[in-house]
Amino acid sequence: MKLFAIPVTKRHTLIYAHRLTSPDPKTLKTWEVWHDKVTGKAAKMWIEWGKDKDSTWNWKHRTVTIGNKILDNIPYTEYSLRTIPARPRNLSNTSTPILYPPSLLKPHHISPLATSTLLSLLPYHRKWMWLNVVLSPLTAPFALLPVVPNIPFFVMAFRAWSHWKAMVGGKHLRALVENGELKPTPVKELEEYYKEVAKEPLPDKFWETSNGVNEDLEIILDEARIPELSDTLGCPEIAPELYRMITQLRKERDRKIVEIEGTNADKGVITEIKEEVDKRVANGENKTEAVVDEVAEKHFSSGMEKAEKEKKEKQL
Repeated sequence: MKLFAIPVTKRHTLIYAHRLTSPDPKTLKTWEVWHDKVTGKAAKMWIEWGKDKDSTWNWKHRTVTIGNKILDNIPYTEYSLRTIPARPRNLSNTSTPILYPPSLLKPHHISPLATSTLLSLLPYHRKWMWLNVVLSPLTAPFALLPVVPNIPFFVMAFRAWSHWKAMVGGKHLRALVENGELKPTPVKELEEYYKEVAKEPLPDKFWETSNGVNEDLEIILDEARIPELSDTLGCPEIAPELYRMITQLRKERDRKIVEIEGTNADKGVITEIKEEVDKRVANGENKTEAVVDEVAEKHFSSGMEKAEKEKKEKQL
């Protein structure tokens, strides 16, 4: 196994595990054999459902469509941990290479990066794994529905498995960090896939600093060349994970910008209310209760006029 550390923004780096060879079936434990069989069968069934448009009420195709949207909203960090396999027993004195672009990351970044971005999530995955396990029996009444199987149960079972898989991968990563088994390996070829904005070393503890939403969440990876990057790494499976991560980071950026703009707008209204109250008190007016309603109505009318103006401009 080898790991990749691919910076996507100045504060977010994808850590992805790639198996160099398939495990020997003879060395697998019984539960691992059954795990591979069940997950393989489930993946095959999911693909078949996506193609099936002849089922009653078209429930199979609809389930896959909705399910894929849910899958895309699962945090990229969870997918990242799930790529790391369970740690074999009695494994010691081994080194696992982790490839990174040397102009952006430095060797001393690697261990704290893994610890801060992924290992801190282990309690979260443990908690939600058990919650899904405990609550899944409550979906039993859905089994009474005709034709359609107990979808809520399968959703909760999948989420329990996903959290468990992330927890197992996280424990393996923690062992690699604690035992000093991670071997930072610079790969100069990775640097050509970054925009000019990224052609400088990232500062120490860059994942803990904040220089504003736009800078923190600015995509520095060249998206157009992600397929080429995955070929260079010899890992085509990493491309969907990079696209998913970029999509989620863009949504996070947009959400934070809206929050900041809303907060600034609220601060402006509060300031205006205070100024108006002070003004009326200075003029000898005692009744200031209506100030809030008056200012709110003013901003509401202003917002309506602005929306109407934008609507007319679009029509033109």
